[in-house]
Amino acid sequence: MGDYASKGVAGAGLGLGIAGTALSLLNNGCGSSGILGGLFGNNCASRFGFGAELQYVSQLQAENAMLKSENYSDKVAKEVYQQTRIDNAALKAEMKELMDLREQIVLGKVNEVATLTKCNLDQVNSSIAALASTINGVTTRIIPASAICPEMMPRYNSWTAPTADAPAAQTVTGTINTN
Repeated sequence: MGDYASKGVAGAGLGLGIAGTALSLLNNGCGSSGILGGLFGNNCASRFGFGAELQYVSQLQAENAMLKSENYSDKVAKEVYQQTRIDNAALKAEMKELMDLREQIVLGKVNEVATLTKCNLDQVNSSIAALASTINGVTTRIIPASAICPEMMPRYNSWTAPTADAPAAQTVTGTINTN
């Protein structure tokens, strides 16, 4: 459909160009420097009644020029749009590449943290196992008094618990600093 429209515009332009050229030659031919050498005088277009036709041809030529300029601007806009799509596709591919690289970096960092955490947890587990082994070794036999800190009190000691009531008021001696 676009081919037929283009051929129609081209045919119309060619036809109008030929008609405009013929009228221009005829008009210039009416002047003293034209092809006919001023045979009909200086203003033959108005003399023969071609003024309205010349104005119509000028209007058609102006319309033809406007259509050509619109066609050109449409062509440029289409090219810009196509280039924009190409540029957007390139940017999209570059962004995907950068996102993949970022994902690889993050995954590497996560794996590094996981490895360090596993190593630390293994060390903590071995320390807990060593403590559990030590505690199991201590509690499976009779514990000597020297292994207990602070030292135990002798079984029959000389200390006796107070049996009298504490005095209601106690005397305070010394100085008191109120600052």
